[in-house]
Amino acid sequence: AGGTIAGNKAYSGGGVYLLGNNSYTTTFNMSAGTIGKAGTSSDPVNAAAESTVGKHSNYASSGAGIYAGAKTSVTITGGNIKYNYASSYGGALYWKGATLSVNKLGSTYGTLSYNRAVKGGAVYFDADGNLTQAMMNNNQADNMGGAIYISGSKNVEINGAMKINSNETIGSNSYTACGGGIYNAGNLTISGSVQMQSNTANGKSNNGWGGAIFNTSSL
Repeated sequence: AGGTIAGNKAYSGGGVYLLGNNSYTTTFNMSAGTIGKAGTSSDPVNAAAESTVGKHSNYASSGAGIYAGAKTSVTITGGNIKYNYASSYGGALYWKGATLSVNKLGSTYGTLSYNRAVKGGAVYFDADGNLTQAMMNNNQADNMGGAIYISGSKNVEINGAMKINSNETIGSNSYTACGGGIYNAGNLTISGSVQMQSNTANGKSNNGWGGAIFNTSSL
């Protein structure tokens, strides 16, 4: 499978909206293709914001690339989710489902890059999930979690050869900048050869905290 989903806009799930119910689980498998598209800006991260006027990529309040609601199962083993913009949560993915797995198929990684949101530039966890051998690079959050935001009491495991590099929180407008790579308010487990490099929390007046990880709970 392949193809591109880009230039779309919705309140939730700018590219894809998933929802199951008590009778069935909605399943989404991604091994190739792209959700999102580069903008025209010379700054590739800020290019995602151009989607707000319908120029490029996908836009939503939550889950600009994918919104995965209750009773959903998402597996990402390849392809790209990039240049998506969420005005609130989860630039690439807002996760509230049952089973999430982001890993690799052979030598191909699932890549979430150049996405932007207020919280969780790449992924906002509002449910338990697992990330293994994926790449999350060059994502941006205005407030918390340049790559990943984990909300309270949610259990998230990051393991294997996971790469979380060059993400940032920018502390724009009245926001402070916390967790350039990860903001954890839940229960986070990190194991294996996880790589976190060159992540930054760049707040106004030098008020950023936690270049790689800002932790308020269990780590």
